[in-house]
Amino acid sequence: MMALLRGLIAAAIIAQEICRPIVAPVLRLSARLALMQRLSAWVAGLARFGVLAVLGAAFVVVEPLKILALWLLAAGQPLAGAAMFVASHGLSLLLVERILHAGLPQLRSFGWFERVYGLVVVVRTRLARLPPVRRARVVGWRTRRWLRRVLRPPRK
Repeated sequence: MMALLRGLIAAAIIAQEICRPIVAPVLRLSARLALMQRLSAWVAGLARFGVLAVLGAAFVVVEPLKILALWLLAAGQPLAGAAMFVASHGLSLLLVERILHAGLPQLRSFGWFERVYGLVVVVRTRLARLPPVRRARVVGWRTRRWLRRVLRPPRK
């Protein structure tokens, strides 16, 4: 069971390392929005069960959208499925990650959460040193540079 859990965490971390350089600027910009700052302050002021409930509610809303995106892809709707997939992952990053980071001190007061979070940190730290993850990070940075060139408006 632990091997399966570690494998899933490893796959998620590799995917995250590819996406991190692309998504990080968007997350930094979103963190400056007044709405996100108010959300973070509100979550940080909640008790630990309140943070857990808000995080659970965000998961209940966002995660089914990812499943719907996969269903659309499987049902022969590639554009709608891809758009829903990107949008649901973006919403997950913006909302769920913001809630998680704002309420992390309260969540870590749960023994089970602390153990799982500690496992994720240990596995992530070890994986970050592996060549495939380093290559994934390089792919992410190259993709970010390419996107900057492609999306940058032409100079006059």
